[in-house]
Amino acid sequence: ATNIAETSLTIEGIRLVVDSALERSALLDARSGVTRLQTQRISQASMIQRAGRAGRLMPGLCLHLVPQEQASRAAAQSEPEIVNSDLSSLWLDLLQWGCTQPQQLQWLDQPPARNLDAAQQQLTRLGALDNNGLLNTLGRRMAQLGCDPRLAAILCAAGDEPDAVASATLLVAILEDPPRSGSADLRDALHRPQAQWQRRAQQ
Repeated sequence: ATNIAETSLTIEGIRLVVDSALERSALLDARSGVTRLQTQRISQASMIQRAGRAGRLMPGLCLHLVPQEQASRAAAQSEPEIVNSDLSSLWLDLLQWGCTQPQQLQWLDQPPARNLDAAQQQLTRLGALDNNGLLNTLGRRMAQLGCDPRLAAILCAAGDEPDAVASATLLVAILEDPPRSGSADLRDALHRPQAQWQRRAQQ
């Protein structure tokens, strides 16, 4: 079972679920501004949801691969994703919509102040904000692209360079997961002929 088993998905014939009691979660390091995937224990609520995939249409069984003592000590509920997320994209959108003080919003789940500060600092480093913390011309261009602010900054910068196609090709290569060449090594993939990526970048 994975997080997919926590949805309302019903698959006929499922009578046995084997639950690792683990999940891969994206966690933001506010100091570095980098989001990393981390394997961690799921909550008790997630265990119940995963068990619910077995026996929806007939009697079933769920095996949780975790000692009962550890299961009983697991958190009752999973943390809201916004608590551990990179908020720079959200901050960019809020500023575009006219919300100049995102900290004052009435959140259903209040994100940590350090994550909000990290989002503002990220946009400042990318050159998207003016001295008053509002979107400047570059910031408005980035917001219109609708992608991660770092990638948007690359696209905006590439558009001002004479070799914009090559920069767009590299960006497409970064977004390939994994590269379509079949190689898991991005550096090797970048040094191979990239005719296919160039065609896609020009579309």
